[in-house]
Amino acid sequence: MLQAFRFGESDRDHVSRLLHWADFPNSARIVDLGAGSGGVAAHMAALRPDLRFCLVDLDETKLAASSFEKHIANITQVPEPDGAFDAAICCYAMGYAPSDALWSEISRLLRPGGTVFIVDMVPKDATIPKLSLFGYEIRSRGMVEEAAQSVGLIPDAYIEPYDSGDWGRSVFSDAFDVFFGDLRPAIWCWRAPETKTVAHPSTTQA
Repeated sequence: MLQAFRFGESDRDHVSRLLHWADFPNSARIVDLGAGSGGVAAHMAALRPDLRFCLVDLDETKLAASSFEKHIANITQVPEPDGAFDAAICCYAMGYAPSDALWSEISRLLRPGGTVFIVDMVPKDATIPKLSLFGYEIRSRGMVEEAAQSVGLIPDAYIEPYDSGDWGRSVFSDAFDVFFGDLRPAIWCWRAPETKTVAHPSTTQA
């Protein structure tokens, strides 16, 4: 998996740690927003065969090889009914979507009590509200948390996992420090309230 930060010696070890932090419920149906080729979901499913994944990405070629349920769609307009998923994950993809639209869609897709697991980056300088990297918007912790709470999500955990940068440098060479030197990895865990109070227009397609 081509990710700037990694928290294990191998892809499998990396995803195993993600699964530990996410703590998905048994037999959860999970929507993977901005899934790309589905590498994270594939490793998670291998480690947790009880989990069921639905991949969402605009790039049809990336999704083509995956055997998971999938939608070629914008991550802010997923053709699924309200409350269709037990959990949502978004790994290095939320910066491609307008913040308000993304969090509204995540909230709509989750059943009451559902889990949200976000893997992304934040600026090292907490006074910077956001940065742009090749058109990808990297938002501060405060911006992300304000947007999530605005749709009624409840914070469970925030983690900034240690990463020496060795993996990133082995992949991106000197460019790693140029492009990612001012960033640090960030992980959020949220849950939807047991009783939803925020209304969202359905984007289910006929």
